[in-house]
Amino acid sequence: MQSQLDKSIQILSAWGANASQVEAILTSEFIQSELEARTKHIIAIQECLELLFSEQKRRVEFMAKKNKSALFPTKKPLEIMSSGSLHDLEEVHAKVRSMVCI
Repeated sequence: MQSQLDKSIQILSAWGANASQVEAILTSEFIQSELEARTKHIIAIQECLELLFSEQKRRVEFMAKKNKSALFPTKKPLEIMSSGSLHDLEEVHAKVRSMVCI
């Protein structure tokens, strides 16, 4: 589990997440099963982004900046995830995954 957590932290950092955002998304206060679910969503989002964008710069821009995607019309994906809600993280994952399937 620790390696998955470390990988998730690296991914969030690569997307431009600051320390408070990482803490909100992956706080140690979550029970083990929820923390595992969160790490799986983050890793899966990264895998989807790798399929969508060949350049790391584009992945970062998509996650950290407002974009023209109809799936994220008002907030940045990273901003939504930073609410700390597992539901919000799941929603971002589902929306990004749907982009791969289009």
